[in-house]
Amino acid sequence: MSDLLYDDPLHDAVCAALVASGQARQALEALAVFLPRYRSLCASLSRRALAHDLFEDRDRYDLETLLDRVDREIRAGERIEVHADEHCVSGGWLQTVLTPDARKLQDTAAPVRRLLNALEQVHALRRSEHVTARLREADM
Repeated sequence: MSDLLYDDPLHDAVCAALVASGQARQALEALAVFLPRYRSLCASLSRRALAHDLFEDRDRYDLETLLDRVDREIRAGERIEVHADEHCVSGGWLQTVLTPDARKLQDTAAPVRRLLNALEQVHALRRSEHVTARLREADM
């Protein structure tokens, strides 16, 4: 069978993660400006992304750590707006909006989130292959 016809979900997930890592590099550099305390972590992740060396558990942990901080900063930029409407039965409604800085941070972090999601997919597929192999060995 030709390699072109062979469907390999792990290969596809690794390719998607490599594409995402390229897109995330600029975002990581921008996040270092937003979060000066995380500058060294952003630089380290950016170097690993450039080297296509982001497939270990520590890489997912580092991305989760960074994005946790990003999420806290975004939540700090949430504001509640009151919209009064005389035609609304309740008199109006509340809407949560982001400050411009929080919105920019959210948009900047989006490629890093996609990278984390792609790496989690690779991890799940690697784990599933390991479990499948173990189950097949037990059946023999």
